[in-house]
Amino acid sequence: MQFEGKAFVKAIGIREGRISQADIEKFLNQVCSSGFFDLKSRYVVRPVVTHSGDDWRVEQQSASEGSGVITEIAVGGLHHRVENYGPGPGWLKQIEEMIDRLARAEKWIR
Repeated sequence: MQFEGKAFVKAIGIREGRISQADIEKFLNQVCSSGFFDLKSRYVVRPVVTHSGDDWRVEQQSASEGSGVITEIAVGGLHHRVENYGPGPGWLKQIEEMIDRLARAEKWIR
């Protein structure tokens, strides 16, 4: 397992961790059954439209302004990378958190 911290984390740069074979098998079963490989490759914050009287504004936070998670999984002949900057499916966040737990990545994040 590889972690690359770019911003908003304790460890900047690439770190590597190990995950047990049993945990990998459980994780991959969940990933494959969840539909991870069918997800869009990128989820970004949607524009927000505000108005005051006759003044209308469209604002959008760019991916570089907020934190995001890139999850890349390759197994067998399958390979998929998802960039999640907030509006991805709720279960994607659960997969991201599961990876952090299995890799004990807290030491790199906080």
